[in-house]
Amino acid sequence: MKHWFRLSLILLTVGGGFCGFAITWQSLCNVLKSSENNPVNIILLVIFLALYGLVVASGLVFAHDQRKSAFLFVSFILQVPWISSPVFSYRFTAGLHATVGNVGGNWIGGISLGSDWQCALMQQAPWGFGLNLFAVFMLILLARFVRTSKSLLEPTISQTSR
Repeated sequence: MKHWFRLSLILLTVGGGFCGFAITWQSLCNVLKSSENNPVNIILLVIFLALYGLVVASGLVFAHDQRKSAFLFVSFILQVPWISSPVFSYRFTAGLHATVGNVGGNWIGGISLGSDWQCALMQQAPWGFGLNLFAVFMLILLARFVRTSKSLLEPTISQTSR
């Protein structure tokens, strides 16, 4: 795997995951201090703390051994969809996102350095769907580099017959 790509993956996962964890932790502390703490809000905050924890852990595991990239795939797959509906809305990013989508009949997009998430249940959100193109791009590169790395590690027929 290319050195620059490996370091970029570690930076995005460990740095972006930690940033998201810290922001979500602060939100959880504020909700717990508030007299109007809703149990659904607390549950959602804990779920997204766990997701950011997964992102950080995936980067640390990968930093230790670059052959262990399964959790990286999961971390980036979780960042691909952007769903908006009156029943359920979801977006999760860690590190960087370049998102495009059609929400409420309008094409929109955005790029952001940092981490954020949105999740809503039974709200008045418009219908729509989008993709984090940066996460898709990283998944494609990761799959390419993992496949190339595995083919380089496999012994050839002439090496195994000796």
